[in-house]
Amino acid sequence: MRYWQESRPAPMAHLGRTMALFWLLYAVFHTSFDVAMLRAATSPVPYLRLTLTRLLYSAIWAVISWLLFRACDFALSRRRRAVRRVTFAGAIVAAWALRLVLYALTIELLRMPARIDGASFVRSLRSGSPGVALFTIVLAAAAVGMRWWQRQLHAARHRAENEETLVRAELRVVAEQLEPHFLLNTLTSISALAASDPSAARDMLTGLRELLSYSIRHGAAATVTLEDEVHFVRQYLRLQSLRFGTRLRTRIAIPADLLDCRIPRLILQPLVENAIKYGVARREDGGEIALDAERGVGMLTIHIRNSSAGTPDCAGFGIGMAAVRARLALLFGSAQRLTLTDDRDGVTDVTVTMPLVGKKRMAA
Repeated sequence: MRYWQESRPAPMAHLGRTMALFWLLYAVFHTSFDVAMLRAATSPVPYLRLTLTRLLYSAIWAVISWLLFRACDFALSRRRRAVRRVTFAGAIVAAWALRLVLYALTIELLRMPARIDGASFVRSLRSGSPGVALFTIVLAAAAVGMRWWQRQLHAARHRAENEETLVRAELRVVAEQLEPHFLLNTLTSISALAASDPSAARDMLTGLRELLSYSIRHGAAATVTLEDEVHFVRQYLRLQSLRFGTRLRTRIAIPADLLDCRIPRLILQPLVENAIKYGVARREDGGEIALDAERGVGMLTIHIRNSSAGTPDCAGFGIGMAAVRARLALLFGSAQRLTLTDDRDGVTDVTVTMPLVGKKRMAA
């Protein structure tokens, strides 16, 4: 029972204003049509009486429509099918009877002079019965259509919320895989330096503390600015330069107008780490790592280039590359690409292409 109440959509919003506006426009249209017909027939046009009459009819229909829509909304919200059908049919019959009585009374009162006669009242009921019934059925069908449309919107919104929750959970899992992976690799480097160069090891620990403080500050965010992510990469490269010395050369060239673009958090560092692990670290003379970005038509392209050391041992460059692919796919679906190429000059180029997102935050 609780699930039924939570999953069904709320009653139609702004129904009164919608009915009032619709029937006001109907009165204007009907009045204009009657005036045009009378003038075409060169008959006198009683503007005031005609306008007030149409406004009165439309006001009555607006009230009846509002009551019918509310009654249909109540009927269609019932859980049991039999109760729903009986209530729905009763709402239609009640609306038809009420409108028919008001129709007959209006005709009697608008006569010149106004009077209510039993025989003419019955004749008015009989003459107006088919038309009022047809109009009432059309209104009931419109109520059912609006209810169906509202349920579709509610279901779509519910699915979107569920998908967003799932994406957030999956992104959190991937991030939780990346951060221990990065921490383990950095601690391994510090351990390797502890015996041979204690001073460099202490400097690496200081750098690691700064990186972890950045991770804590932005840990709850799925996205950060490109400027923040590049700053994180700079700190990481400075930390690694303590290990590799002059063997590691870096070049970062990011246009200033792209620094406020938002990208997934911790998406560049795993690629830079791969560039060091499978490129610079495997070359006796070290190598260069270059990071740059460019703007396309609604797209942001980031290049991480490094001096190549040949084909890596493991396909896909390990957990870092796999995690980056997973995060891009979760956030952007098919509107992203992650490619890896090796040119003849011995340079490996990892290219990340994603939608260009400005200061507004991506949903995740």
